[in-house]
Amino acid sequence: MDSIAKAFGLSQPVAPLTPVQHTSFETWRLRTASADYLVKRLWGLENPPWWTRIEQGMALESAALSHGLPIARSIEPLDPIFGYAARVDDFGTIRLYDWIHHRTLTPTDDVAPWLGRVTAALHRLMPLTR
Repeated sequence: MDSIAKAFGLSQPVAPLTPVQHTSFETWRLRTASADYLVKRLWGLENPPWWTRIEQGMALESAALSHGLPIARSIEPLDPIFGYAARVDDFGTIRLYDWIHHRTLTPTDDVAPWLGRVTAALHRLMPLTR
């Protein structure tokens, strides 16, 4: 955990990593003396053959932020291996994002209009290709 904070130039962690969710990637909440972050482990220490697709995703994230879309801001590592990714010897290849305080959606939350607007804006920034 200290090695993650050090790789991104962050203040000292104040609590152990807390698992958030494990879907496509393992994620944790990192609490430091100055802020909270989302840690995303992309993979272990060896790059998989599809790693360049992660770079494409980073390009879309940068474009989305520059156009004001509501996405988490990536934290730049001190010594990136590519884009906003760092290799942390005891943890693997990771990214960090600002922590977004949120709540769980309820069945009465109607997010369809918002989701439609954001999805359409993302497709305008990087249209799907075959």
